[in-house]
Amino acid sequence: TEPNRTEPNEYQAMYNVWRTRSPEELEGSKLESEVEVASLEKATARTKDRMETQLRNWVNRLLRFKGSQRVGRLYTAVQDGLLLLRVLDCLSPGIVDWRKVERKPTNKFMRLTNNNLGVKIATRPPFSFSLVGIAGSDLVEGNEKLTLALVWQLMRYQLFKNLDMVLEGGSAPSGKKNLSERKTRGSKRITDKLLIEHANSAVEKAVNDSKDAEGGSSVPNATPVSWLQIRLKTFSDDHLSNSHYLACLLWATAKVPIPWRLFSEGENEAERLGNARLLLSLARKHGATVYLTARDIVELKGDMIVTLVAAIVGLTHSSAEK
Repeated sequence: TEPNRTEPNEYQAMYNVWRTRSPEELEGSKLESEVEVASLEKATARTKDRMETQLRNWVNRLLRFKGSQRVGRLYTAVQDGLLLLRVLDCLSPGIVDWRKVERKPTNKFMRLTNNNLGVKIATRPPFSFSLVGIAGSDLVEGNEKLTLALVWQLMRYQLFKNLDMVLEGGSAPSGKKNLSERKTRGSKRITDKLLIEHANSAVEKAVNDSKDAEGGSSVPNATPVSWLQIRLKTFSDDHLSNSHYLACLLWATAKVPIPWRLFSEGENEAERLGNARLLLSLARKHGATVYLTARDIVELKGDMIVTLVAAIVGLTHSSAEK
């Protein structure tokens, strides 16, 4: 008997469509794919460049580098291992045994020794970083992705450590001496989840306080009232791209009037960029240390937005002292 014939499945149908396309159509499709890949690669490169600049600025600020001391290119600066060890020692004074460090790393073996030591320290308390897939050799070779991943964890560690101190009622450390006094305390007490809870609580408390106060002139009226009802779930929430929640958070923590009318609804990219630039300008003006760019907010770069939220929440204590 003749075997049962089945209808072509989805993949067979796709193959049939491909088979009947002309050479010109196939070539056009190939070119479109190549253009899309090239566009994606350019966007990724731009994001990397922005992040490298921001992390480099953080390192220069942390180590108080000036003039010729300043790091010009992060990927090359970490290759000898000395920069990484200086950053680790600054964040936790005394954690580096400088007797084991090659002070003048003139060859690859010496640079590898320094970076291996740095990675080893970073995986231990008080840092306890998860550095799966990152080795000293990656830093020696100038691996961009892994270098950024490690330095970003160091910056996040410092921001969360400072925030932990602020929320405990102290003040953020301004130098190596203060860091030394707190070197036994890690930043593990502050997590992304806890930071989100603090941010949402700050907005909620500010709204309730403004309702109890007479007048409440600093509370946004008309349309922006709905912005105060927004709550943060993750650092990549879609609503963050228009900066409305971040503006409310700044108002709640810094206790300062916000020019609400200058913020747009953020219905297109130009409006969202304008909102983000205004927000960052206000945040800097009122004392927040900002390392990200407006485009990081618009493009929902969660790993950088978390640093902004931490910096804004950290204004709670400073505003209370005024």
